[in-house]
Amino acid sequence: MKIEPSKRIADIVAEAPVSVSVFERFGLDSGRTGDFTLDLACRDIGVPVEKLLRSLEEAVACSAGAPPREWSEASLTGLMNHIVEKHHGYCREELARLEQLLGTVVRKYGERHAELRRVQFLFLKMGNDLKQHLLKEEQTLFPMIARMEEARSRQAAIPRFPFGTIANPIRMMILEHDTGDKELDEIRKLSSDYQVPPDGDADYRELLQRLRDFDQDMKQHVFLENDRLFPRAIALEEGGVARASSHS
Repeated sequence: MKIEPSKRIADIVAEAPVSVSVFERFGLDSGRTGDFTLDLACRDIGVPVEKLLRSLEEAVACSAGAPPREWSEASLTGLMNHIVEKHHGYCREELARLEQLLGTVVRKYGERHAELRRVQFLFLKMGNDLKQHLLKEEQTLFPMIARMEEARSRQAAIPRFPFGTIANPIRMMILEHDTGDKELDEIRKLSSDYQVPPDGDADYRELLQRLRDFDQDMKQHVFLENDRLFPRAIALEEGGVARASSHS
């Protein structure tokens, strides 16, 4: 993978998920700086772009696995299936594990590390909201996008929805993404970037590693929806409306 200084942070993360941990080491929040180019982000934090490029290329070279799929060309239905199977499934499984692990660590360390109770509160709130968010996508938004794509494949009229344009529920999903990102950002700061304290045991280490992994997966998950799925769904609807107007 060739990484150019002019490439957007969000695109680097999408193509190479391992880059998230590299950005974190350099003090870059890839979720908040996704629209920055690599060279602009480096200027912002005062790091030579060549130094960050070397670290990124080393991380990509060492990472295993199949090359990432370019989701800007795949069908919307294929992309949604991927999001549900990979990211929604992971979210549900990991939320349950982390809620239980947080309870264990808070019982052990809550008196000595008061910030853990705030971490627990934030994570439980975010988790409850996220469970509802996933249902809204799977039961309402994603089937509607699939209906639009299916209509286009048949050259039929784009369906009309009771809430108006598809951009309306998408806007709400993006707002919910932003809220979850802020909560994860606070958790990251409270845990000093997921650093285990000197008195932390195996449960504490597992908790912070799982929280770090969850954070990284959410960045990839949200990128696929905000930057790949949602803009294409809105463009699909707008294109269908434009075609219908031209034939009327």
